[in-house]
Amino acid sequence: MVYMTVLISSLKHSNRRLGIVLASMLCCLFTNAQQWELLDSQALELPVRMISADRLHNIYINDSKGNIRKLDSLGHPLALYAPSQFGNLTTIDSWASFRVFLFYEDTQRFVFLDRYLAASDFSEFPIDQFGFVRLAAPSSDNQVWLLDLRPLSLSKFDFTFNDITLNQSLNQLSDTLNFNPYQLMEYQNRVYLGDSKIGVLVFDNLGNYLRTLAKPELSQFHLQGEQLYYLKGHQLFLFSIYSDQEQVIELPATGLTYHHVLKLGEVTVLISSTHIYFYRYKKV
Repeated sequence: MVYMTVLISSLKHSNRRLGIVLASMLCCLFTNAQQWELLDSQALELPVRMISADRLHNIYINDSKGNIRKLDSLGHPLALYAPSQFGNLTTIDSWASFRVFLFYEDTQRFVFLDRYLAASDFSEFPIDQFGFVRLAAPSSDNQVWLLDLRPLSLSKFDFTFNDITLNQSLNQLSDTLNFNPYQLMEYQNRVYLGDSKIGVLVFDNLGNYLRTLAKPELSQFHLQGEQLYYLKGHQLFLFSIYSDQEQVIELPATGLTYHHVLKLGEVTVLISSTHIYFYRYKKV
């Protein structure tokens, strides 16, 4: 009789604990759903490789066939650039100027697209001045930043006059760090170099190394306001570029895998394999 009483009491206690756990899980799911408000979604014609956004919140997508698609802030198509030759595009940047910059590593060529995605003539980096350019990005003064692997250096190139205006050796970093660079961009007079093994290296406007920020691995990172942000797993990481503050936000609990993210003011754009979603995040 005593045994049965203890057993019943134990079962009641276990059920109570299970109820608390389930209630906690449901509360988390409900809170996550309340934080993310779905505004709109659009189907994608092809999977996305890279993305960028301009200051007017237009979205630029590099798809799996090498096309560049311009969408408005709600995902509606505005223009299409279909290159005549397929290349290994390693940079798409629409932030630094009012044009879209594209750099193809395999051909060592870059091109600017206007607002209608009409292309200017392709330009090449002079082979007598550079070894092998791994990454390139536009600067705010109408020049191009580039990462040269032979020798390892961060340079600035004035393509109008075919002249190197700045060259900073990175050999002092290569002695202690194993480079695997994948992204380069200028933002607020600083240069950000993404490396999958090290993190995001920050340089001043003279090419001097300042610090290393977050480690987004191979995820494309972006900058808005005073934050660097990127996706990692099912989380959105936001990292202050002027301090060590970091914020981690769980993505919408939809069961989908998101591969890309963009922040357009108060709107967060999430891209899966087949769709582009527009969310508003509300703090609770």
